[in-house]
Amino acid sequence: MLLTKASHVVSTALLLFILLLAGCESGEQALSTWEHAPEGVYSTSLSPDGRYTIAASVDGYAKLWDNSKALPLHTLKHTGEDSSGIIDSDFSRDGRFVLTAERESLALWKIETGKYLGFWVLPPMRDIALSARGRYALIAFKDNFATYLDLGTGQFRWSFRHRDRVSSVALSGNGRYALTGSEDGVAKLWNLETGDLMHTWRHPHPVRYVALSASGKVALTNEVPGETRVWDTHSGELRQTLLASGARVSSAVFSANDQRLLTGHAGQGIMLWDLQTGLKVQRWRPKLNHGWRPAAAIVLALAFSKNEREFVSATAHGVTQRWRLP
Repeated sequence: MLLTKASHVVSTALLLFILLLAGCESGEQALSTWEHAPEGVYSTSLSPDGRYTIAASVDGYAKLWDNSKALPLHTLKHTGEDSSGIIDSDFSRDGRFVLTAERESLALWKIETGKYLGFWVLPPMRDIALSARGRYALIAFKDNFATYLDLGTGQFRWSFRHRDRVSSVALSGNGRYALTGSEDGVAKLWNLETGDLMHTWRHPHPVRYVALSASGKVALTNEVPGETRVWDTHSGELRQTLLASGARVSSAVFSANDQRLLTGHAGQGIMLWDLQTGLKVQRWRPKLNHGWRPAAAIVLALAFSKNEREFVSATAHGVTQRWRLP
């Protein structure tokens, strides 16, 4: 169908308005951008202060980057098999260690030297979390349970069970709590000193992502489709339901004082939340490394800077960026 001159002008104006609106939603421009794996990544994670990124690329290898110098430090891989590759990773809160997972193995590495400190052959895994000082790992297997592994002795300390597959796990920075989320629509908070169940949070839909604050005082659960909720770990009561239009959370991190929260989403960018009000403060859209598209990249990792004036994001497109916080 041919456009008249008037309709062409209207269409052009509408397009410009849409682009302007998208720009308003995107927030400020990134302060720094690093492309760690232009071909894309299977997984990526950030150290708690955002200094390091580990990007596991589609070739099966993972590179550990020092973002402060924009330099790769080490290349990591468990085995020499072409069919294997790192699918998940997590940093210790003290910034000394990183844990990596291939489909059926774990390895613990020292960041300073890039040398591995331990290697474990395990059943197929879905998600991992490393304790604050790198001594323990919480592992979600492709089954209905997660286990708390003592990396020093190689012994399983606790086993945490659900009625369906465990999809996501998290550890508090104070070493007291573990959080597991399951396809059964239930998230469970566990006491790591005793292995006892503390709270059970039920959802109408499968729980696909969970997170705990460093203090252990607050927890996040995200159901798909459904809501993102913030919980008080002491009382077990619901603190906030975040109004994000049912967006799936792919990463989340709490501020040190538990007053703010960053969430990353699949195709919807990054959102900053005020946890006193439950309201969204600002939104950013990370860079895509293969041309313009209307949707944002999948945000796989987030980290506040030490002074919490900035934050760092890492996406499935292998792009890490540093942003200014309001």
